[in-house]
Amino acid sequence: VSGSEDVSYARIAERIAEKLGVSSTLVQPSRAAATQLFLEHIPLHTTLDPTRLREELGLESPEIWLTISSILGFNF
Repeated sequence: VSGSEDVSYARIAERIAEKLGVSSTLVQPSRAAATQLFLEHIPLHTTLDPTRLREELGLESPEIWLTISSILGFNF
C-alpha cells in the first residue's frame, strides 16, 4: 500500500529536523543518480496507483504524515 502523496525522503528528514528543534539546513539532499551506486532503476515517484486498493477493497491510501507520525511518535 502506498502513501496518499509523493513525499521525498529529504522533505521527511526536514520535517523530522523541525520536530527535533534543529535546523532543517542540516538535511543535505542528494539525488540517487549522483551517487556512485549502480541502480538499475530509479523511480520518478515513490507512490503507487491506489485505484485497485480503492475499487477492490474499498480502502483509501493512508495519509503520509499520519503514518510517519505513528511510526516515529511525532505529531506532524
